[in-house]
Amino acid sequence: MKKLLSVLLLIAICLASFSACGKTENSSGQTTNENVSDTSADDTGADTGSTDGTSVDDTSSDDGGTASNSSQGSDIESLRGTTVTFASWEDFNGTERANVIQKFTKETGIKVKVVPVTQNDYIVKMASRLSAGKSVDIFIDNQEFPRTLSFAQPITNAGIDVKDSKWNKTITETTTINGKTYLVNAQWDLKYFVLSYNKSLFEGITSPEDYVKQNNWTWDTFAKAAKAIAGLGSEYMGAHFSTPIFMAAYGASYVKYDNKKQEFYRSTDEAKFTEVWQYILDGQKGGYLNPTYNSAKLVAGTCGMSINDVFALQADGYYTSMKASDWGFTYLPKQKASDPDYPKAALMFAYGLMKGAPNAKGAGVFLNYYLDEKNWNFDKYYANAKAKEFANVLNKRIPESTDYMFICKGPLTISYTYGYSEIDKIFLKLNSSQLNKGIQQSKNKIENAVTKANDMIKAVG
Repeated sequence: MKKLLSVLLLIAICLASFSACGKTENSSGQTTNENVSDTSADDTGADTGSTDGTSVDDTSSDDGGTASNSSQGSDIESLRGTTVTFASWEDFNGTERANVIQKFTKETGIKVKVVPVTQNDYIVKMASRLSAGKSVDIFIDNQEFPRTLSFAQPITNAGIDVKDSKWNKTITETTTINGKTYLVNAQWDLKYFVLSYNKSLFEGITSPEDYVKQNNWTWDTFAKAAKAIAGLGSEYMGAHFSTPIFMAAYGASYVKYDNKKQEFYRSTDEAKFTEVWQYILDGQKGGYLNPTYNSAKLVAGTCGMSINDVFALQADGYYTSMKASDWGFTYLPKQKASDPDYPKAALMFAYGLMKGAPNAKGAGVFLNYYLDEKNWNFDKYYANAKAKEFANVLNKRIPESTDYMFICKGPLTISYTYGYSEIDKIFLKLNSSQLNKGIQQSKNKIENAVTKANDMIKAVG
């Protein structure tokens, strides 16, 4: 059966800040690290000496990881002493990410230089680097496909075997254009969706986990719980979430991608789109759902529930400043009680090899190691044992190749203001009986997006 991968239009912006953690969130729920700055000298991405990155030195003990996990073991000795450059906004200060990189250098002799590039203008900065002849080896695709194709080269040029069982098949299949694959990620590293909630607000109110135990966690009970929290007072909100994440979780999207035909198409006429938006707008009108992502409200104790990705479960995730006893998490609700399972969805998050990469083979050795779960200590990676266990459950629930939904900013740059895209704004001004009006008002914008996105695919040689 033809796979249809849902691709939502989303541009990264900052929605909420965490002063205690030094993190900010964009509308996709991903975080940026405010302690890492882009030190490019100007808008061209030109470097100022060696100050554009952080070399992760070997200060860790050997935790049992092994470079033999790489399929390119024969290349390691010849690459000893070389450096791999990795453009990222992620936090590498005292995290398990840093530990894995340190072990990699210790075992292979290959150094890794993290080049800090801010998340909210990542695509622009990477394109500028390419133009200025300042390419790095590895880039991150955070819901940007197909925009990253403009500065990507086939990942196989790094010596990556895209048929290796560690790679998620949906990502490799989706990003294979004219027989060449451009992005990879491991199954365990996909950004699955999670519902978090503040337990302190659910005294006397049935909680999401209680509903799961009752096998009654659905759109109806989600709304019931949200209404109960909103009823605590004017300062309380039942649930916050971004519309693109909620849409993707339930199979709706502005745009979808047919990976067999290798083309995007507008999908706002589909019945699923109407169902999801009716639910969102009814909740917004009722005052118990706020379709703006803001996990700070959950931390502050003025929001009952929040929907985001599995970064919420990590040791440096969204809720690290919450009291452990206040933080709960579980599945997103089923749409209907008769649904066979809870939503299975993930963000499009992957890694690629940049055009002009100075150390392509080293990049391949590094990615094979960095994305091998055997080299990670997940007791340190996740916030606690329960979070680790639940992340493992989410991982196993989603098949390695499936029709689950991706959020993607890539099909078109649509400006965001205060958390909403131009398309979101069209629909959020309506009530649930006016959806056809929104579909018609957004039709030309979305179809223009589809044309541009398909042109990006066609431009790949």
